[in-house]
Amino acid sequence: MQLTCDELTIVSSAVLNSSEAQTNITADDDASSNSTETAGAKNASSANPIRCLPSNVTRNEDEEYNTLQLINGTALLQELSPAPNKTNSTGGRCIVVTFYSPYCNFCAGAAPYVNALPAAFPDLEFYAVDVVKSSSINMRYGLVAVPSILLFHNGRAVAKFNDTSVTMQGLVSFVTKHTGMQATRPLDPDYSGPLADTPLEYTDWVLVSAWLFTVVCAVGAFLRSSMCKRMVASVQNAWREAQHQHQD
Repeated sequence: MQLTCDELTIVSSAVLNSSEAQTNITADDDASSNSTETAGAKNASSANPIRCLPSNVTRNEDEEYNTLQLINGTALLQELSPAPNKTNSTGGRCIVVTFYSPYCNFCAGAAPYVNALPAAFPDLEFYAVDVVKSSSINMRYGLVAVPSILLFHNGRAVAKFNDTSVTMQGLVSFVTKHTGMQATRPLDPDYSGPLADTPLEYTDWVLVSAWLFTVVCAVGAFLRSSMCKRMVASVQNAWREAQHQHQD
């Protein structure tokens, strides 16, 4: 059977359209695959937003596991000096810092869990800073309450522990979520220190002064009130009557 020129043109166009459709489908599949891989990479990146390098802290011979170190505000600023040309996507030092007060009941309650946490993460550094002795730290890092637990990466704060109460599982989940590191051993609360599990007792002279001021103001206001004047007048009248009866 012979085809005319018009019929040949129609057949050629159909073949070309079919080829283009297959090409478009393949391109769409490739684009979809690339999009899926990109989304997966983004999800993986968001799951572990920072990359922590192994800690280079030298331990004592008697220290079997990583431990919590107590330092002051000046030493902390030296430890958190940002490295040049470093970002969150760049591998670097990861430091977990607990800001506490030795007089705080909540800090004392969290102490056993904070003491135990370093043993499960040997590649991280753990420090605790007394905000009473280093008050300038409060404003620098926006601390409004203690205990406050912050994760630093390359000298920059990248995450804050926001659970209502401090627990062992909560702390482990916090570190794993933001660093991608898994605990290397099971943990039990550590009551041996260095953070004490009982708060220090002391006399809060500021609170005492506030109460004295309140009492003085209340007494002064009462003495100037009409009720006090009526009471004084009643006592004076009763005294005069008693004097008159005695004279009679």
